[in-house]
Amino acid sequence: MESEQEETCFIPFRCPVCGWELPFYPLNLVHLCSTCGRAWQEKGGTYHEIDYSVVKGKNNSKGQTTFLPFWTLTVSLTTATERVSNMDEFYSYFPLPRLIDREREKERKVKFYIPAFRIKNIPALNKLSTILTHNQPESLYIEKAALLEHNMDNVFLSLTEAKEMAQILLFSFIPTNSRKAKSFVSQAQIDFLHEQLEWYPFVEENSYLKEENTGYAIHKNAINSKD
Repeated sequence: MESEQEETCFIPFRCPVCGWELPFYPLNLVHLCSTCGRAWQEKGGTYHEIDYSVVKGKNNSKGQTTFLPFWTLTVSLTTATERVSNMDEFYSYFPLPRLIDREREKERKVKFYIPAFRIKNIPALNKLSTILTHNQPESLYIEKAALLEHNMDNVFLSLTEAKEMAQILLFSFIPTNSRKAKSFVSQAQIDFLHEQLEWYPFVEENSYLKEENTGYAIHKNAINSKD
């Protein structure tokens, strides 16, 4: 009996809207059209448009700015007895070493920030992700077209992989010797409510790339350059 073979399908590596060739990087998962600024991901032989945002920087640094992509995942954490859905509840288990406005934090949703760019040093990636998520930066956004005027890195991590990393990230929040947090994390399930691809501005400063708004940094050698 002859086996059925799936038909091979080739699609042009061009923007489905404006028709211009997409920039080619072998390991890039999201292709940003350098002409119209739309982002595309191939799935099942068809391009699907990916929504994204571009975070506004302070623009007061003299170094070169590079935009790095992150998956921003809005989540809630659920156990058999409770549901953590805002930052006030989140900080009750994973407190910051400073005072917070508890009423204000009750209005803020819990967001995980997962780096989507290529990285050589996994612990460095986890540390950056932990710091950003723990401190929950508030961001202003600019027009998407502005991204085309700057250096930018590619999307190497898929959304599925980002959600898997979120499971690991949760354990990184546990304070030393906190039985309360350990017990909660051991039971908690992450419910993903919304996901967004966002590019954040990082400025070169000596041997580091520093996020312009928060000042949190990652060593340049920890990141794989475009290929």
